[in-house]
Order: sequence, then structure tokens, then C-alpha cells
Amino acid sequence: MNILHRHTLNKITLSNFVGMVGAYNKGGNHWNLLVVHWKTQTITLIDPFYPSQPNNCEAVSKFQSYLLLRKNKSDADLQVTTYQPIKHPIQQDAHNCGFFKAIVLFQIAECLFNAPKLDSTIPFQVYFPSTKRALQKSRKQFAENILNNSDNLGNLCSQCGKGSQIGKWIGCDRCWRWYHARCMGIPESFATSVFWPCPICI
Repeated sequence: MNILHRHTLNKITLSNFVGMVGAYNKGGNHWNLLVVHWKTQTITLIDPFYPSQPNNCEAVSKFQSYLLLRKNKSDADLQVTTYQPIKHPIQQDAHNCGFFKAIVLFQIAECLFNAPKLDSTIPFQVYFPSTKRALQKSRKQFAENILNNSDNLGNLCSQCGKGSQIGKWIGCDRCWRWYHARCMGIPESFATSVFWPCPICI
């Protein structure tokens, strides 16, 4: 019971947020998306392989039971009373479930967070090209955006996470990671003279 209690996120005050999202596994190998919006008291479930159900009273009932199970006094007034279907494209291959849900989630988030606070709502429809080729192209663009907007981790020590240039560095001879010699407990005289695999590659 203690394990179950921890999984209810009962120490987090959900009402401090616009809503919540999560992925849940269906049948052991297929991930679906759950979206909840507090202001409108709505919940929606998105299965990439199927159109949204017009009504899902079971989802409303189960999520309301979850809220009661949490026993968080600050969230005592939170309710989910309505199921809102979202019209969405259908996934056309068996390999892009996660990315498919990410696109849906981004479009929903834009509606929730870009609108004035009092007007935010879950959209009734999301659209994007969902053919295998279109999703592959979108995945590539998505990856490029992440890389272009990420910090250059090549300038940071893979042990301490700092970029100090004090002392010598040692690079793993099996992967791209670099470390401060002193972070690895290696004498600086040793750092450039021998083959060295990092702890991750040993």
C-alpha cells in the first residue's frame, strides 16, 4: 500500500498546474496518451492507432477515483467530470508511437499555454501529416532542433559536469566522453600516454 501511495503523487499539488499529461501502456507493448485539463474538468485519451472514442465514462470514473486516492487536501476540489475526444490523425506504422504522441502533445500544449489563462482549453482537433515518410522527416527535424538548441556537452567533464579548464583532460579511447584527469583520480602525467577506456566503456 505504501508503494501505491507514493505512485499517486500525493505530495504534488496538482492544482498549481494547468493540467497533467502522461503516457500509459496498453496491452504491454503500445503506449497511449492521457491529457487532463483542470479548468474545464476534462480528460482525453489518445490511441495513435484508433480514432478517439466519442465518450469514455470509464476514463472519467477511474481518474476521479485516482484523485480521491491521493488524499491531497490542497487538491480536494479538483474534479474530472467530462471526457473530451480529440480528432487526430491515425498512425500508419508500428514504430512511431512515442514520436506520434509527442507531436500531439506539442499541439495540445500550444493551445493550453499560448492562450490567455481564462481561455485555455483542450483542442477538439489536432492535425499533422502521419504517413511513415512524413513522420520520419518530422523526427529528423525534431532531432536537429534538439541538437541545435542543446548545450555543447563536449566542453563539460562527463564526471563532474563542469567545464573548468584547470588541469589536464583525458578522453575515452572508446567513446566521445572527456573527463578531468583529477576527477578520475588519474595522475596528469598519465593522462595522455596510455590507452584509456572510461568507466562507462569498461
